[in-house]
Amino acid sequence: MSQPQRRGFWLGRARGVVWTCFLAAAGCGAERMTAVTGTVTLDDQPLKGGSVAFHSDEHQHIPAGAIQDGKYEIVTNGKKGAPPGAYKVVVIADDFSVDQYPEKKSGTAALPKSMVALKYADKNKTPLRVTVTDQPAAGAYDLKVTKQ
Repeated sequence: MSQPQRRGFWLGRARGVVWTCFLAAAGCGAERMTAVTGTVTLDDQPLKGGSVAFHSDEHQHIPAGAIQDGKYEIVTNGKKGAPPGAYKVVVIADDFSVDQYPEKKSGTAALPKSMVALKYADKNKTPLRVTVTDQPAAGAYDLKVTKQ
């Protein structure tokens, strides 16, 4: 291979690397995020602690957030928000969720007890649904759960 051919070969390789880096930095294939915040109430009272997860067959990552004093904010793969689309919502809260661990009695500790009906913890059974949009209606991401 002559000197000009080698230079062309390496220039072509360098362009390929530059384009790959540019596309990666530009977020080629990255999902657009939409801010998602809401409230979670248990029998019409703010749920003190727990977690919320949005499940969809369309998205690779599971948007999720912690519930604190009845409020949550969704984060997806380290970024605030969730990709637009329809989701099944899972809510998990137990008596350990708010740092209320039971005392050990004779060498054993109690198992956590769910504070919400178990149907909310199963993505195949949960009745909770949200659609993430750029302009949600007021309260669109508010969730109501029950003990039964």
